[in-house]
Amino acid sequence: MNDASSLDGSIQLMNLIGNIDRLLFVDNSIVVVDRHIAKAVYVFDMNGRFERQISHIGNGPKEYLAINCVFITSDNKIAIVDNMKGRTMFFDKNGRYLKSEKNDIRGSEVDSYFSISDPKYGELKLIYDHRTHECTSVSNDSYDPLLSFFTSPKERYSDNTLVESVPLNRIMFFKDMFLKEFPNNESVKKLYSNLEPDSNPVLFFYNVPL
Repeated sequence: MNDASSLDGSIQLMNLIGNIDRLLFVDNSIVVVDRHIAKAVYVFDMNGRFERQISHIGNGPKEYLAINCVFITSDNKIAIVDNMKGRTMFFDKNGRYLKSEKNDIRGSEVDSYFSISDPKYGELKLIYDHRTHECTSVSNDSYDPLLSFFTSPKERYSDNTLVESVPLNRIMFFKDMFLKEFPNNESVKKLYSNLEPDSNPVLFFYNVPL
């Protein structure tokens, strides 16, 4: 988008959006999320011209009851989290429904929903609940216990890397449990074998797909 005037052609349509809760970008398109009023996702090109609307409110198999969060996956799919149904629905940029995945997070107040691409564990989805300040990892394949330290990081280390600062005493609190429950996990063994008394805070780095 070169300047604000590039949005002039969409002012009338933008007025139909009840509230802009989140802006995302995928494949040279702008994704506008209206969670509460229209309960819809709008897609615009980079010049602000309307492309399409994703709105499937209902109780059917390809419909959602609520939009708790929207995120872009590492393969550029639009994902809509519906806590009322306990699932995430995936659409392509053209608004075509692709699939749904169950999420056992009903009753949670989700503050953020992250899609993290990890070379070892593949596609991981992390859900941050602002009431409990806990993060749940959702993956169809595997789970890294160290992701439990992930609590909505605010610092961006580079274009596609976030850094989280974790107090040493919090990490040491889980040491015995992690070593007992995950004795063969290389990440856990590496973390606790390299910790020193002055390793405070400990920095965790997460690769996030652009």
